[in-house]
Amino acid sequence: MNATLFEVDGLNCDACSSKLERAVGGMDGMSIVHANYVHGLTTVLYDPEAVDKTGIARAIESCGFAVRTFEWHAPLAWRRGTAAGLRE
Repeated sequence: MNATLFEVDGLNCDACSSKLERAVGGMDGMSIVHANYVHGLTTVLYDPEAVDKTGIARAIESCGFAVRTFEWHAPLAWRRGTAAGLRE
């Protein structure tokens, strides 16, 4: 599993976050998607053999948002889905 942090422009409300989470979360290979409109960030945990960062970014852009990708090496607990109550 890989974790990536995306900076998302235009992510301004809870409805925007939900829209993005549904779109990206429905992709093959996605384990966890968390969109935070307060900070304009989306974190994803995904299987790199099923989907790549470019595909994830395109899915975010298809929701009408602009996106920038950041590399992020998540703590092991987050990758396991246990940090902050996140579950697979």
